[in-house]
Amino acid sequence: MHDTGNPPTPPAGALAPGRVLGGRYTLERRIASGGMAEVWQATDGVLRRQVAVKLLYPHLAADQTFLARFRSEALAAARLHHPGIVAIFDTVSEPGTGTEAIVMELVRGKTLREHLDTRGVLDPGEAVDIAAEVADALGAAHAAGMVHRDIKPANILLTDDGRVMVTDFGIAKLADQPDHTQTGTMLGSVKYLAPEQVEGQRVDGRADLFALGVVLYESLGGRAPWVADTQTATAVARLHHPPMPLRQLRPDIPPPLEQVVLRSLSRAPDDRYPTADAMRRALVAVRGAKAAPTPTVVPRPELDHTPINHAPAVRSAPPPEAPRRRRRRSVVPYVAILLVLAAVTVVGILLYRTTSGEDALTRLADETGIDVPGAAAAEPLPIVATGPFDPPPGDGTENDADTAKAVDGDPATAWQPEGYQSRTFGNLKPGIGMWVQLAEPATVRTVRVTSPSPGIGLEAYVADQPGATLADWGAPVASGTGDGGTVELDAGGAEGSYVLVWITDLGETEPRAVGGQSLIFVELADIEVLGR
Repeated sequence: MHDTGNPPTPPAGALAPGRVLGGRYTLERRIASGGMAEVWQATDGVLRRQVAVKLLYPHLAADQTFLARFRSEALAAARLHHPGIVAIFDTVSEPGTGTEAIVMELVRGKTLREHLDTRGVLDPGEAVDIAAEVADALGAAHAAGMVHRDIKPANILLTDDGRVMVTDFGIAKLADQPDHTQTGTMLGSVKYLAPEQVEGQRVDGRADLFALGVVLYESLGGRAPWVADTQTATAVARLHHPPMPLRQLRPDIPPPLEQVVLRSLSRAPDDRYPTADAMRRALVAVRGAKAAPTPTVVPRPELDHTPINHAPAVRSAPPPEAPRRRRRRSVVPYVAILLVLAAVTVVGILLYRTTSGEDALTRLADETGIDVPGAAAAEPLPIVATGPFDPPPGDGTENDADTAKAVDGDPATAWQPEGYQSRTFGNLKPGIGMWVQLAEPATVRTVRVTSPSPGIGLEAYVADQPGATLADWGAPVASGTGDGGTVELDAGGAEGSYVLVWITDLGETEPRAVGGQSLIFVELADIEVLGR
């Protein structure tokens, strides 16, 4: 537990300094209190070290059912060993006095709650670093079968020596039972509850990731994503309303970071990151993402044929840094290719089953841009962020929040851009698209796009950074036309961290009558990037 140096007023019946618990732990001063317990700084008389002692309130210690669970959860939490988790050393039970306590590591520092109350909002880099370390700790806990259930700024400690630690494992699961807490003690936690917790459903580690997403949103935006007049209204709001896009609160947030936050706040657990480690890797990947530039005014053409639902033309463009797309040379003399393949055939028996041989053949495949027997197969590459791409003369928005639906692995969900009056975008723009960010730089072999829209025209681009204009992305690495199913675009071994799927033609989809206009809508149901 932590020592902030500012203990609140003790409740009636509080223990006094000098009291010795279990014949070993001498209480010195009370340093914190909560809905279930109060925390004291104490000295371990055996090991001569200072510790934190969390003592249950008497009415909870007298509840035998609760007490049994308290001891069981404390023992389970004591098995967690991670530098980012506050360690549990011992338990104390004195039935004669009604004393039940957990002895914990004493951590000197402050809570993230105190830090946010002082700072208001955090720099994106600091917020990401804190969240990534919390995710690392959660990954260790989840691997051990422990779900925290109450991740919030008050349970995240920032130590004096620069570490980030998570506290109250085990205790938090017990606190999930509302009739075991004091009136009003859920006030601080309701903001961070996952939808499945609000609905009383079974939870797993993804509930912790939702709560961490709320913490990250609050750290960056200065407020929780759902705030209402009452606890109940705050809890229920997440069941019916999406959060306000983070960049509406703070336009300088990098778009990839906003995507990580919004994915973690998905209502359905299956739409969030599958594991804490996946969320940690996504956070690490966006750590150096460029901040969004100052919004600029983009003049719109004075035409009657405008698409509906477009936002005002003041938008934040993608980062302006031009990408440095690297492609391996894929054009070699035809005779040389035949000679290479012949050589591979002769030596393949000796090489392709060995690790070093497979690596060599893989490099050969990447260098030549052809399929080489024995080379490592291209695999789906992890995607950590998505975003729309609607450069000038577009207004920068194309149903931004739904781009994640194109990479969720569910063909029943899709990103649907706005509607246009012709397959050529009403002659307003050359195209629209969406980008995906890979977890790390990779060699991209194939961009696989699934779309129910027949005749849709597609191009694929690969770059180190997202461009502000289409020209910034360089030349397309592949192009194709959809047939209402899946089309594979051969990227030829292009290297980069970002992939742009650019729609050049809305195809043959039948128009729909919307608001008195006949508009064409297309969908991207799934985007998969394969490579190494």
